[in-house]
Amino acid sequence: MDTHRRAFIWSREEKANGAVCMVAWDKVATPQHCDGLGIQNLRAQNQFLLLKLVHRLHSSTDSAWASWAHEHADIPTMNGDTSGVHWDVL
Repeated sequence: MDTHRRAFIWSREEKANGAVCMVAWDKVATPQHCDGLGIQNLRAQNQFLLLKLVHRLHSSTDSAWASWAHEHADIPTMNGDTSGVHWDVL
């Protein structure tokens, strides 16, 4: 997804190479308070959100998602109803 965003920002095309890129993507994805452009890195954002879900599985919060997961599977062993792509990231 970030590849497509990069290409759109620089060239409004499906692909962009280094010749049309005016600023390095690392600088684009750097927060504005650190002198970047502030566009979020979607890969990093996804990893953070997945870690947040894993944290909810192992902490004592009132998360509906964590309650559902604990009802359908034994989290430490992953035994139970673990069919489906939603478990692949764990």
